[in-house]
Amino acid sequence: QREMCIRDSGLIAAAMTNGACSEKAIARWVGVRREELTERLKLAHGVPSASTLRRALQTISVETLEARLNAYVSKAEVKQTKETAPEEDLPGLQGQSIDGKTVRGLRRYGRSLHLVSLVRHGSGVVLNQVAVSDKSNEITAVPQLLAKRDLTGTVTTMDALLTQRSLCQQILNQGGHYLVAVKRNHPCTEKTGR
Repeated sequence: QREMCIRDSGLIAAAMTNGACSEKAIARWVGVRREELTERLKLAHGVPSASTLRRALQTISVETLEARLNAYVSKAEVKQTKETAPEEDLPGLQGQSIDGKTVRGLRRYGRSLHLVSLVRHGSGVVLNQVAVSDKSNEITAVPQLLAKRDLTGTVTTMDALLTQRSLCQQILNQGGHYLVAVKRNHPCTEKTGR
């Protein structure tokens, strides 16, 4: 059962990474590549049917699916970087930014959704994102966005809203560096980020 769940979430993630954004599109993408996927992934029982994928989409957690997508995209990004840039040209630190956006088009259905994302500089790959609670704001969502991430070798940039000592300390504690825009009304302090 667990192996089937891993298989299904992996296939769904691969389909979504290749532009399949609906249940039907995911099933179509998998169906068209049935033989190739069965052979390459060594699937003993072949690829799942459209109805199995539908059930998987109904039961799989968003967190699991996002983790699979992030893992797939990160591996592809590392491979592309190695193929396109000589080792000596790679920078010592990798930039990433935190930014929040409201999802468009939902208000007409009587609701709104605000997401905070961690985005890789250069490639624009979304490394993680979390929804901001209706009764909260980005400041309370960002610690969850960064939680349990290894930030070694990264510089996280943020806008003035996120100039919070506790957030900067979290980034330092997780091995990263930060760069924030500080407004003139922010009290002067002797502490600085690494």
